[in-house]
Amino acid sequence: MDKARTDLLTAQDLDIIASMHIKASTAAADLREPGRQFRFFRDKVLLFHEFDPESIVLKRNSSGEICGILIFTYCERAFNEFAGPGHIRFYTRAIKALLGFYGFNFKKFFTAARSMTGSIEKSLSAPAGDFGKIWVLLVMEECRNQGIATELIKGGIELMRQKKGRTLIVTVKTDNVPAIRTYEKCGFKNIGTCEESSGHSYILQLDLP
Repeated sequence: MDKARTDLLTAQDLDIIASMHIKASTAAADLREPGRQFRFFRDKVLLFHEFDPESIVLKRNSSGEICGILIFTYCERAFNEFAGPGHIRFYTRAIKALLGFYGFNFKKFFTAARSMTGSIEKSLSAPAGDFGKIWVLLVMEECRNQGIATELIKGGIELMRQKKGRTLIVTVKTDNVPAIRTYEKCGFKNIGTCEESSGHSYILQLDLP
């Protein structure tokens, strides 16, 4: 396996990463169709990539195929300003949601929008907005139990250090025990709970030296 790294992504890479949100297996390559879920996740991935290409950390196998991804933002304040109502991109996504382009689970969209414009800062020890956040960590089903998730997390942590970040957080569903253990192994500590679009979640925080 190649070392986890950031790459210049192709349109096909973006499609596969979006499809991995639906099914994290090699079948993801066959899910690239104009379904509502796919549209939602592709626009989500594209938003992070437009904010900062280094937001997406990849793990590829020896054939160059994506086997794991981590998506993070190095500064939540900067990302909230980029993705929030101060820019036309926010209203474009809102109109798509209202027209059913992503489906009709409006409660999920509202919760996701709250999360992407800052809703958990009161639980953190860092000053408002002065923290990075891991948004997505996915490993292909057939590539799990190989240490890939840990390598991706460490890759994100190293990028945070390079960008002089001091605090990195992640929210994980309270029943996702394997993910919680992996983050704890990388030094994250449980500091509270919140409601995310995926459900009731723990807030895990890592303070960087």
